[in-house]
Amino acid sequence: MVRGDRAGYWRATRRLMLAVVVLWLAFGIGATLVAADLATALFLGWPAAWMLAGLISPLAMVGLVFWFADRQDRLDRDYGMAEED
Repeated sequence: MVRGDRAGYWRATRRLMLAVVVLWLAFGIGATLVAADLATALFLGWPAAWMLAGLISPLAMVGLVFWFADRQDRLDRDYGMAEED
């Protein structure tokens, strides 16, 4: 990429942040909607809705944070804006 292309860097950063927000909402709302359909199913004696919303959704959010950090680091390096160690 072009070193010092600030407009391109911020455009790519905004696209990445928008993607993260959309995925975050999809995980948060989607898990709730799917959990409502599973309200009568049981998993190890617990309602499957509780298992989905209480365990899987937060794990997906943590994974999303790490994915975002990795992608942002790549953008920083590609545009020459990475922090020097």
